[in-house]
Formats: sequence, structure tokens, C-alpha cells
Amino acid sequence: MLEILDTWDTVFTCFQDGRFSLKRWEGYADAAMPGLKEKVLEDTADYDFRRDILPVLQNLNGNRERASEAHESFLEAVGGLNEKLEQKLGILPDMKIVFYLGLCSGAGWATELEGCPAVLLGLEKIVELSWSGRMSMKALLYHEIGHIWHFQVRGGRNVSEAAVDKGLWQLYSEGMAMYIEQLLCGEKHFYHQDKNGWLEWCADHREELYREYLTRLERGESLQPFFGDWSSLHGKSDTGYYLGGELIRSLAEKYSLRELAALELSEVEKALKAAAFSADKRGRQV
Repeated sequence: MLEILDTWDTVFTCFQDGRFSLKRWEGYADAAMPGLKEKVLEDTADYDFRRDILPVLQNLNGNRERASEAHESFLEAVGGLNEKLEQKLGILPDMKIVFYLGLCSGAGWATELEGCPAVLLGLEKIVELSWSGRMSMKALLYHEIGHIWHFQVRGGRNVSEAAVDKGLWQLYSEGMAMYIEQLLCGEKHFYHQDKNGWLEWCADHREELYREYLTRLERGESLQPFFGDWSSLHGKSDTGYYLGGELIRSLAEKYSLRELAALELSEVEKALKAAAFSADKRGRQV
């Protein structure tokens, strides 16, 4: 069962005389949902608030028109969502979907609140990343739903703390979420990250990217440059989402959706090695 929590009406009570107030935000978060304040504060405890978070919040306050657009896009995205999920995924995940003002934990965050799976949509990051449009909002929501659906169908099978397994899991889980995002959007090669030639560049450098991912994985080097808008590889952010999405799409040729959700990491590693040395240099397929 889906539960939608929309806090739009109280978002801007967190600002006083044009300045963000952490004290007001704490009251807003407490009133919105039990556990939300603690969850977000714990996640952002290591950030430099004035340097990393406050400018993004002030940017939101100065872009209320875009914030309003994001809210309208959210309302459209959740409309008829139950039916879409049942039709496309065959199962309706239990979760809460929360549209809220965060502290830069992410535009989308698949997590748990009070023991219940939850998708948190952070308005401040959505506005910062210019993801306020209807298609961007749907893609963001579908991606996070993809994570929760994957975890629920997989049944909580744990991944070891070994660096290789964690690196494979990140590629696999983000690939699954990307694949489900595309399934729900109805476009095989849709990537919400595709701006300024991003998808074409990824396709042109596909084999090179797979090889670099595999090399870093085997050497125990950081894979962070492949994931997150704050990092980049060869000047491009989020290339890991492309690699994961394309990897899962190739595996979907022989596995059903539910089988994909239950793959062993050894199968993912095998597919990664094959992609690293035989990726289609023609790039994007039609």
C-alpha cells in the first residue's frame, strides 16, 4: 500500500525574513512525520552546514516558482501511481512517499522511516538540479520506487562487506532501479541524467567506462566518481547509472523481471566482465 505525504504547504515556514532557520525546520520535520528529523540530521551530520547545505536552501527560497513547478510535477507523478505499479511491476510495494524540504540528503532517497520503506523527495535538491519538470520528477520517483521494489522482491538478502561485492552491488542495484525507471517511463533508453549530450557521450565511451569500473573494482579503488551529482569521471557525473542500466537491460534478454531482482553477484560480475571487453561500440541502440 502506498501512503503519500505532501508537506508543500509548510515548506516555506522554515524561512524567517528570507533566511533558512534550522530551528524552524526541526519543528516542521517533527510535525511532518515521526523520525524524519532524526533521520535527516543523522545523514547530514558530517556535512559543513554553512558551506554545503545552507546555500542550497537559500537557492530554493529564491526560486519559489521552480519549487512550485516541482510540487505540481509531484502531484502529477503520484496520480494513478498504484495502478501503474501493479500493471508494470505485478506487485504494489509497501512504502511511504514523502515530498519534503530536506537538508541535502538527496533529490531522491530510498530508505526507511519508523520501520517502513520510504521514498524521500528533497525539494531543495530537486530545484538545485533543475529536476522540477514533469518527466524529471516522474523519473526520480520511479527510480527510488525501483530500489524499494527490488529490495522487497529480493527479500533482504545481504551483501558482504567485501569491497568487490559492495562495488558490484552498487552497480547492480542502481542498474535495477534505472531499468525499472525506464519500464515505468515507457522508454527503453530513458535517462533523466541526459542533458548536454550526456547519453551520447556515455554511449560513445561505453566500453572504456565499463573497463574503468572493472579495473577500479578489482584494485579496490573508489567508485564514487561514477555515482552522484557531486562527483564526476572525465567531466561527466552519474556514469555508473548508465553502466548499470545498460548491464541490466542486457541481462533482461534472458531473465524475467523477478529473476533479475534475485541475481547472484557472481552473475553480475560475469556480465560486467563481458561488457568491459565486448561492449557495443556503436553505442545507443534503437
